[in-house]
Amino acid sequence: MIKTYSTEDIKKIINFFNGKDFLSIRNKTMMMTFIETGIRSSELRNIRVNDVFEDSIRILGKGNKVRFVAISLPLRKQMIRYQRARNSLLGDKNCEWYFISNTGKYLKLGAMKHIIEKLYKLNLPVQPTFHNFRRFYAQQM
Repeated sequence: MIKTYSTEDIKKIINFFNGKDFLSIRNKTMMMTFIETGIRSSELRNIRVNDVFEDSIRILGKGNKVRFVAISLPLRKQMIRYQRARNSLLGDKNCEWYFISNTGKYLKLGAMKHIIEKLYKLNLPVQPTFHNFRRFYAQQM
């Protein structure tokens, strides 16, 4: 079996982004979304505001296949925190993308890779990668 994160590793990852600033809230929400849904990095970047519902997220996956992933109560609460921080950052501006940069624009892959690179500070036994979150999710099922 492929080695993946332990439950303790996941707690460390989630708690790593515990600040009250926009980037910390966004990054924590992104990590929780990866962990709890198993979506791909491209799928996360391409979530639009209209794709987020009370109990699920509409995901446009490979081959333009649409699926819905469930949202747990802890993830929902974190998403509410993020939406408040997002709205505060945007003010009266508008952006169709759910996860945005600190300038209120589409979140590029390079920015996401930078977030993952920060996790190297935790010295986890498994390399921090987007795909390792998918592996963790699959092994929890």
